[in-house]
Amino acid sequence: MARRIKGDHTRLYRSMPASYDGIIRLWVLRLLVGFGGHRALIEERHLMDDDVMPFLGLSRFANCPAFSAEAARAALRAKLAGLEARLPELPAGTALANNLDWLGDTLQLAPVDRDLLHFAVTSTQHPILNRVLGMLGCLTFGAIHQLFALVLGRSAKEIRQAIRPSGALARTGLLHFDLRNRYCFENKVELLGGLGKRFGDLVHADDPDCLKLWQRVAEPACSYQTLTEADQRRTQMLAYQVYPDQKDAFDGPTFLDRLHAHPWMAEELKEVATWLDEATLLDSVPLPSAPAHWPLRLHAAYDIREILTAVGWLRPDRRAPFQSGVLPLADEKIELLFVTLDKRTGYHAGIAYHDYAISPELFHWQTQNTAGPDTPGGRRYLESDGNGWTFQLFVRGAKGFPYRALGRVRMVSVEGDRPMSVTWALDSRLPAAMWKSFGILR
Repeated sequence: MARRIKGDHTRLYRSMPASYDGIIRLWVLRLLVGFGGHRALIEERHLMDDDVMPFLGLSRFANCPAFSAEAARAALRAKLAGLEARLPELPAGTALANNLDWLGDTLQLAPVDRDLLHFAVTSTQHPILNRVLGMLGCLTFGAIHQLFALVLGRSAKEIRQAIRPSGALARTGLLHFDLRNRYCFENKVELLGGLGKRFGDLVHADDPDCLKLWQRVAEPACSYQTLTEADQRRTQMLAYQVYPDQKDAFDGPTFLDRLHAHPWMAEELKEVATWLDEATLLDSVPLPSAPAHWPLRLHAAYDIREILTAVGWLRPDRRAPFQSGVLPLADEKIELLFVTLDKRTGYHAGIAYHDYAISPELFHWQTQNTAGPDTPGGRRYLESDGNGWTFQLFVRGAKGFPYRALGRVRMVSVEGDRPMSVTWALDSRLPAAMWKSFGILR
């Protein structure tokens, strides 16, 4: 007996942005029509799942009193032909796409590797796609190759090379493919090798000192008391990255106790840190003009939680929310400037600041709309030659990307009011790749 429809079907698949609907419908139809998944969906007198057809725009077949299996199969074929004719593409600019693009660039993944990774991640997030993959039952060694080739429109040779044990996806631990046993898709293709969401928040890291510290604290014999002050703060940064919930406020020793109480977590952390350490090309250069106890490195990538913990704003006894673009630290007389270049997604309509690198040595930045020459913030910038305040710049390409620590900046010129437009000179010249990413001509 088919399951009954309960309410709005869109609630089942709106865990993904609507921009993914086209490509996911294409994938689902290729699985149903080309890979034979329709046999598990369409019985002679009813559907085995009443949610799939409405997602495909075929609601008339769900709970249909005069159901026709042949008509349902014909409708699926027609829908597939229509989508194949216009071939929807993977969306760009979403947080997921941005993260996967950054990961692909960092690890130098081939286009087929990126497609496989995008499909695997999407299959875990979209219930309809996940459900249809489950309908395929146990998959053999050959079947998993055929599935990927069909769904992604790739050649069988490309797929074989990409999912082999020595391939980039398996070697980095991003995807594990069980090519020996007959399992359903979910058990044959494992995202992040079982790392789960906790360690997924670490894959942006390229600070070599942090990565070495992670490998060290993963060892059962590591004691918090033997760590340097900088490494103790790095441990706190790691703790709040692995446990992102604001309710999880605890110190470094408590984190290490949690980690070492679960050996599988410690082992996975060590694996992640090891391959990230092997991949990083960053030199260990302390953040210029920053306090010595801030464990931040010039041009390294950091999540906002890591930065706030590194500077002591997030502490073992305080995990307050932070959503501002600036953070003045009165004790140090240092202000952190957090800049997101692409504000098309994730920001309300009132956010329209124009921020960009003018050259490898100059950066244009607009203050928040409330800042003017007569406000405390505006005066900090205007009087920075003599008031003792310094400024550290952190820039990311878009929401969902990590910030890059660009170092100290000094005011060159300022104009306007609410917002003020400031031109900063960078003490440390932008590397070529960052100039290309952050520049006005990107």
